[in-house]
Amino acid sequence: MNSIHSSKTLFLLITSFLLLHPQGQLALAEQSFDGYQINEITFHDSSVSGEILEPVLAAERTASLLLETASSTFSQDELVSTTLYLDPGGTPVNLVNSVFTYTTSTLALVGIDYSESGFSIFLNNQDATGTVSITALQPNPGVIARTKVAKIIFKTISLGTSTLEFIPDSRAFANDGFGTDVLKQVNQVDLETIF
Repeated sequence: MNSIHSSKTLFLLITSFLLLHPQGQLALAEQSFDGYQINEITFHDSSVSGEILEPVLAAERTASLLLETASSTFSQDELVSTTLYLDPGGTPVNLVNSVFTYTTSTLALVGIDYSESGFSIFLNNQDATGTVSITALQPNPGVIARTKVAKIIFKTISLGTSTLEFIPDSRAFANDGFGTDVLKQVNQVDLETIF
């Protein structure tokens, strides 16, 4: 099974458990999934209340995925710390799938750091073409305020302009029991290696 297919398979499995059953609890254990070290997810259903959940309407999309750096200009061979944020915009979110590209002729991906993230379960994948996919989950009640998802470290490898840009595969799923995509907007970051 290739890494892209396995990532999508895991993404669908996790989505089924967390989004369709947001009132459940998770038991976690370290496991390996097709070369990735991840958390095994065991779902325990909780008691069912009389509340009927309604999906968030597409017109009510409120969430934003944002990439931010401390500066827009760098020197060659410098490390560039880029922070990925989720701003749910008032709608509780418990799963994000952020997919973005970077300019491989001017940047090299060094690593991804989740140590300060507001999420607790992660899966990431990157390929040689400069596409990075980060899936992050936070069990019920999810994330309700602007939250750091991950810190992505790049290294500048040549002079020129570098672009970090989200692609349409990115999603932010509401903690509404229906897995409703509430992503409204994303941003683009341009970096310049000048000397």
